Amino acid sequence: MARRAALKVEELSRFEDAAHELSATKALRLAHSLGVSIEELVERIYWNPGETVRRPCERRPFSDWLAGFFLVLSTNAPVFDPAPPRDPVGSRLEAAAIFGQNVRAARERRHLTQLKLARAAGLSKAGLSLIERGIRETTIEALLSLARALEVTPEFLLGGVAWKPRQSSWASEARQGRAQHHDAHSLDGPIKRLWSDGKTASEIAHAVGTSPGAVSAIVHRLREHGDLLAHRSPPTRAVHEGARRRRGQRIVTPPCEHDPVVADREQSADDAGRPEVSEREAAARIGANVAFHRQAAGLTLRELGEATEVDRTYLHRIENGRAGVPRVSLVVRLAASLNVSCARVTAGIVWNPRSGRFELQAAGDRDSGRKRLGQNVRRARRRTNISQQALGERASMCRGDVVDFELGSRNFRILAAVKLAGALGVDLADLFSGVEGWYVRPLPASEDGPEDHPPTKAERDALLVRLWQEGRPEQEIADALGLKIGAVASYVRELRDAGETLTYRRPPRHAIEAAARQRRRDGPRAVRR
Repeated sequence: MARRAALKVEELSRFEDAAHELSATKALRLAHSLGVSIEELVERIYWNPGETVRRPCERRPFSDWLAGFFLVLSTNAPVFDPAPPRDPVGSRLEAAAIFGQNVRAARERRHLTQLKLARAAGLSKAGLSLIERGIRETTIEALLSLARALEVTPEFLLGGVAWKPRQSSWASEARQGRAQHHDAHSLDGPIKRLWSDGKTASEIAHAVGTSPGAVSAIVHRLREHGDLLAHRSPPTRAVHEGARRRRGQRIVTPPCEHDPVVADREQSADDAGRPEVSEREAAARIGANVAFHRQAAGLTLRELGEATEVDRTYLHRIENGRAGVPRVSLVVRLAASLNVSCARVTAGIVWNPRSGRFELQAAGDRDSGRKRLGQNVRRARRRTNISQQALGERASMCRGDVVDFELGSRNFRILAAVKLAGALGVDLADLFSGVEGWYVRPLPASEDGPEDHPPTKAERDALLVRLWQEGRPEQEIADALGLKIGAVASYVRELRDAGETLTYRRPPRHAIEAAARQRRRDGPRAVRR
């Protein structure tokens, strides 16, 4: 391993014995030589940033500031609390209610207000309130934004939301009178033989027990792989004629990766044409990544230095590539303070164990969470060996929705991801693998005991009705419910619209207000008349 990572054996031994800390480039050498990411090397090591003050008027003496600290979890300690077991949801409202409870619990454990979380997630405070109360459904983009703002995984916010797939969808082809589920290439031989005998697609479909459309698709695939199967109709366009000519002239050769000698020779030729990347260039790329994410987060060098407890002059040298390659511990601090993953800090630097040197790659798409989710669904579907139509039937979705979800071209509701995970038989953690590009750290322990859970909406409504009927003043009601005094009147109006009979404390000021009160007392029947 030391040879593959271009490290000394003594240095690697001291690193494994926790007697020596490696730089970021040496950590990348080890990670890429082992076939893992840098996230897995620093797994279960978390940095909690210290206090950061953005307004000069709020500055206090440094002795009163909250300092940052590292948190190291043991291998048997869970990063997040497991979700309580629940029955599979039967409607979108049930999923929205459970998701809202998870968001509210995570927000309270992070000690965030609704306004602060809404601003961090790009939502309105009213919209976040509706989400936490289970009234508004959430989209995939909003789910990723909330998970990023709360620094948790998407599957944690979906904890307890499960979908039970339809039982008869796996045998949909058999219900339609077709053959049972078979291997994707088991019909290649019979179809090739019958097509060469001059049989039509309908005759072949009847003989092998499939549909004419499936026969045409298999014939097209065989042609693309080099089989010379005759065409039954003349080409309709010059483009089709050229494609047929090229397909007939194609020479199929075995892929070179099956021959290790040829593969190594070609890989060495490719590596010889690439310039070698020095430590200085790697440090410059890390500095550029830090500068990009710092500007995206809206932080100054002073604020980032306060969060990482590093002098801002040194951070300025890191961003300019003049401070050398930072240590792994500083990479973890920067990632946590910028709310990005450690892989984003070292993005674009790849160690090639074969050539024994670094390579620089393009930064790539930084906002591909929805597309990565679709790729995971496609990969799981192909591994399960089912079609998009069968997956859609099992997940109670149409085939077009499955196609759009795999392409990431639409912003679906969160229940669509839950349905697809249940239909594919995979965990949500596997479905959202690689989606989060933000920093994930454990939640602090809940300050509420098992019996001190926050009141539900129904309990708050009952408390307001009781206090109002007892004649308590609005200020006392606001203190009991944790509201502002101006919000009590709107809360009472909401309950009256819902059908609660709450007395009025002042006479109507004009005839229109008196008529509105009378219609509210009469209920929906008066409105229909």
